[in-house]
Amino acid sequence: MLIQEIIGLLVIAVTVYALIKQYEPRTVLLIGGLVLACVSLDPMSAFDSFASRMTTGSLIMAICSGIGFAGVVSATRCDEHLVGLLSKPLSKMGVFLVPAVTVVTMAVNVAIPSAAGCTASVGAVLIPFAIRAGVAPAMAAASVVIGTFASFGNPDLSHNVFISELAGLDNPVDVVLQNANRLFMLCGLTVVGITLTAFWRKDISKVVDNRALQFEEGFRPRVLPAMAPFLPLVILFGGRTVWPAIETQVPQAMLIGTVVCILVTGNLRKTEKVVTSFFDGAGQSYGTVMGLIISATVFSTGLRSVGLVDSLIDILTQYTELARWGGSLGPFLLGVISGSGDAAAFAFNEAVTPSSEQFGMTIIDLGTLSSLSGALGRTMSPIAGAVILAAGLAKCSPIEIVRRTAPIMVVSVMVTAVVFV
Repeated sequence: MLIQEIIGLLVIAVTVYALIKQYEPRTVLLIGGLVLACVSLDPMSAFDSFASRMTTGSLIMAICSGIGFAGVVSATRCDEHLVGLLSKPLSKMGVFLVPAVTVVTMAVNVAIPSAAGCTASVGAVLIPFAIRAGVAPAMAAASVVIGTFASFGNPDLSHNVFISELAGLDNPVDVVLQNANRLFMLCGLTVVGITLTAFWRKDISKVVDNRALQFEEGFRPRVLPAMAPFLPLVILFGGRTVWPAIETQVPQAMLIGTVVCILVTGNLRKTEKVVTSFFDGAGQSYGTVMGLIISATVFSTGLRSVGLVDSLIDILTQYTELARWGGSLGPFLLGVISGSGDAAAFAFNEAVTPSSEQFGMTIIDLGTLSSLSGALGRTMSPIAGAVILAAGLAKCSPIEIVRRTAPIMVVSVMVTAVVFV
């Protein structure tokens, strides 16, 4: 067993190195898991775990329908209406434009739980506007990027769905409700941090250009299309809290939202295109998000087969403080280095989080700690997709953005490790 564990540690080191070097994460995790299973002389365990996770109904329904709805929001241009409506008041914010942009990004990110997608929607409008209004380009980009972890307020975020599955919950809304105060506090900390950073770096000009935001000719942001992306969230949270009569699961809420998006934008003649966008998004999500979850499951199975998971749990049981820091700093550092904390968070949650009660934590607490820490790390990574996209929109270096987000994210992950206990 000792030899197997040593080989297992070497495989982990190679896996982490491959993720850092930006090799395709699903391929890396699958190969790593299969090698570990072969080392334990039980290769079929890897294939069995692959097949088992492929058909996890609750994950498939929630994740695929949620990302399918994101495609509908884009196809009906509801995201443009949302950004346009939220950004209009910013022309009067003056020196408080930086925190205002971050708050708007967070609001949009809850409805559009994709860092890159949110950055594209918000950044395309607000980054040029903030620059015109006297904000330094790198700070304009940073004020958008730093708000892209607020997606944890959306119950259909893949991490929330995965954690609810591990915890045996019927609805991922419960994960969000339990973490709502902590997430709100973390968002507040981030907004204060980016504001202080802007003043400290003198990134805000005293001369503010309050010209109106520019959209394409003939486009006018409207209230109903702007609010439509939030309807599934209203149904999910409202049904779980104040109005039980409307309680439903994620897929039903997303389909209701799809119908409403079509109606309020007058896209009845384009219904075929919108429905196609839904299923295209759903299919793509199975290959990307579900593919990553499946691959992380195979890797976790390999870790168990060589005894590393049991050894790690024994250590965490004896030294419970390590669970808090291991579950936060591990995904955080990998997120910084690789530009994505998803692979580390899914693998950690699959392998360790189900045993969280043995070292004094709940599945929801440890699972969210790991997932959120990975997202915070990604937010200060110069090779993260959202950072690179924002840098392109601001015409600045990704390093300049990271110099502004990094101190805030380091403080945030430390606070996260403390409050998620």
